[in-house]
Amino acid sequence: MLALLALLATPADAGAGHKQRMAEKHQAKYKPYTSKKYTINAATYCSPFTMRYLTFLPREEVLVFHHGQGYIARPPSGCQAKHAERHAVSYVRPFRAATWRNETVGAPALGLADDMMNNYAVTKTPAGFVAIGGGVFLWANHSGNEAFVKVMHKPSWGARWSAPRPLFGVKHPGCVDARIHGYCEYDGKLSPAAVNASHFRVYARANMATHGGRHVVTALCSHHACEPFSLVQVADYALKGSNNIYFMCVEFVDDSFVGYAPMVEQGEAYIGLSTSRDGVSWTAWARVATSERDVDSGKHNYRNRAIDQPVCGMLRRDGRTTLYVQREVAGIYAPGQDCCRKPLTRLEAVDVTATLAAMSTPG
Repeated sequence: MLALLALLATPADAGAGHKQRMAEKHQAKYKPYTSKKYTINAATYCSPFTMRYLTFLPREEVLVFHHGQGYIARPPSGCQAKHAERHAVSYVRPFRAATWRNETVGAPALGLADDMMNNYAVTKTPAGFVAIGGGVFLWANHSGNEAFVKVMHKPSWGARWSAPRPLFGVKHPGCVDARIHGYCEYDGKLSPAAVNASHFRVYARANMATHGGRHVVTALCSHHACEPFSLVQVADYALKGSNNIYFMCVEFVDDSFVGYAPMVEQGEAYIGLSTSRDGVSWTAWARVATSERDVDSGKHNYRNRAIDQPVCGMLRRDGRTTLYVQREVAGIYAPGQDCCRKPLTRLEAVDVTATLAAMSTPG
């Protein structure tokens, strides 16, 4: 984290040399973990499992995950997270829910561009696969230059990704970020929902306040450009600082959108499920799984995030629809937890068949 803050504070004209020296210094100090020994510089790992932002591609039996939190170690100075790799996105194939944690160690890289990884999203479309990401934690954002969320394509899972190209920028019309004047960082997980072979909807974070107040904006995109963003509207849900939609996974199924998200509403954390005809106006959240709010372990203040997150991509098989929930996401702590006192992350299967059947879709 100190290395990241140092980079953010570096003037834009310092050039690549400073970044390279910082990266080399950081790499010399910390080494990545291996699948056999969870020790480093005499520090013992609390857990090597730091995956988050999980995406499930059911037809390909692929689980994609972000593991940019590096590894979690217990150094002499106390419990903290070390960043062996600032951001990385890998995948497991075939995905097996019972053993997925062990199989993520040493998993192959997804092959995304470096600046697309932090808020990455990948989805299947009628024409193949689309990946988007970027516009976040880029030095250009903080030095007044334009930066972009980019898009990559490939026709099949085994093919190579196309070269990344800009899709929308940090000044895109309709984006919302109260923390940064004139810019949007898109600092939460993105979600694309393929409408057809040529168009998809993008869902991105809207920071409605300087602290908390996370919400979602959406725009209809081609593979080359996007319309202006609009705030999503959810029935019976109030936009206020203590309420949070941390990110929103969205799929387009049978001419309707299905969305699900890690929620905090009126002090209660849960996994919410909703449906929409147009992708903008949504039904009231159905609470399909409980969760807990997280705390700032140093200040003991609630930060209004759920400690559990849905996996983007539901499994539809034998007439049943299953939503996977990642329990105990690394780096998000309930009261009494820190990075060395936290249960191992795990997956929980939630049957949402009846919930979806009972929902009436607006729009």
